[in-house]
Amino acid sequence: MKRKFFTIALISAFLFTGCQGGNSSNSNTVASDETMAVTEESIEETTEEITEIDIETTEETSELKTENTEEAKTENWSIIELHDEFETPIGEYRLYGKSKDGKFSNSATTNSNLTAAIGFDYSNSDGEAYCEFFLYEYGSQQVNEKCSYNVTILDTNSNKHNMAAGSIGGGYIFLLDEYYAELVEIMKSPGTVKVYMEEKTNNYGAASTYLFSFDTTDFADKYQEWVTKIYS
Repeated sequence: MKRKFFTIALISAFLFTGCQGGNSSNSNTVASDETMAVTEESIEETTEEITEIDIETTEETSELKTENTEEAKTENWSIIELHDEFETPIGEYRLYGKSKDGKFSNSATTNSNLTAAIGFDYSNSDGEAYCEFFLYEYGSQQVNEKCSYNVTILDTNSNKHNMAAGSIGGGYIFLLDEYYAELVEIMKSPGTVKVYMEEKTNNYGAASTYLFSFDTTDFADKYQEWVTKIYS
């Protein structure tokens, strides 16, 4: 969600008072006590007004910063433009979301830290939308072997949905196309959606399992924004 940030500027005016002498034969121009008193009073009033404006402006700026910070914390999804190997934009966009939490287990570890992400992509050449998962064991070691996965989605109403995914390597774990529309509808419901993935084929002992979740509070709005962008 885009925000417009406003910079509030305080403009201070300087009070200049000229003094004129009377019809005296004295060559020096002398300000009367009454004129000086009025000038001092005017300066004091102006200073008080500027101080009050400064305080109000500071409070308003503080409120804006707090509002923007709170909004940033609820921003769970972002739209990123994809680039090729030369860092040149290719005219394609990904709706990207990062997991709230995650853990994984295999023959060597149990409930270790996992960072997961999900991407919704659209291929201009194929004219199709698709979805992929990215898994990072211990928060940094990306899962990239060729493998098939059983996928179970727990929606915001605690209903389970069985799906499947597969990877040909490279770190992309693609959800089978037949489940794409179903997953999108699940993600559009605000709340927490949990994902459980288990390897179907494994040549290294116990199958690896992955459990993670996504905050879908603002998914529906961001998804519509992404759809608008890819078809524009």
